[in-house]
Amino acid sequence: LIEFMPRLLLIDDSLTDSARAMQALAVHEYLVEHLCTLHEGIARTRKKAFDALLLDLNLPDSHGIATYLAAREHLPATPIVVLTDASDDQTVALAYQRGAQGFLFKSQVTPEWLAHSVKHAIFRSQSLTTREAVFAPTSPEEPMLVDGSIWSQEKVDEIIVLRLLPKRLIDAGYILLIE
Repeated sequence: LIEFMPRLLLIDDSLTDSARAMQALAVHEYLVEHLCTLHEGIARTRKKAFDALLLDLNLPDSHGIATYLAAREHLPATPIVVLTDASDDQTVALAYQRGAQGFLFKSQVTPEWLAHSVKHAIFRSQSLTTREAVFAPTSPEEPMLVDGSIWSQEKVDEIIVLRLLPKRLIDAGYILLIE
């Protein structure tokens, strides 16, 4: 799960919005670093790992969806929550399609909702990482038992066949994993 005090990077050129977000997140025991440009943020992530990124789309050195796409390219495994006032539905949809874990409008977000969104973005990201590991491709020649024998997996022609092993489905934790 999440470490005791998750580390967040906030990239936003508005000092007022940044101060408000940092204050709200500090109350919920997040450690937040703030930078004003995408270039500074990317450089910082090369020196230090963060549990999540809060990202404004309109920065002095990048604008719109290009900001998100550049951040995603440099941080493919880091959950990104977009925090902006741009209310373009196409931008929102594209950011989600490209892996954004959240999209919040600055003018509408409350401190509690901000903290809640960041926490759930980190959980969702960890869940996706776990799920990807469970469904990792296998060798086409051999059947494989995945994650403690919940199911067997094999490739038949061009189709991957999963066979559930019913004796293991009694455990609620396995049921949630399969969902």
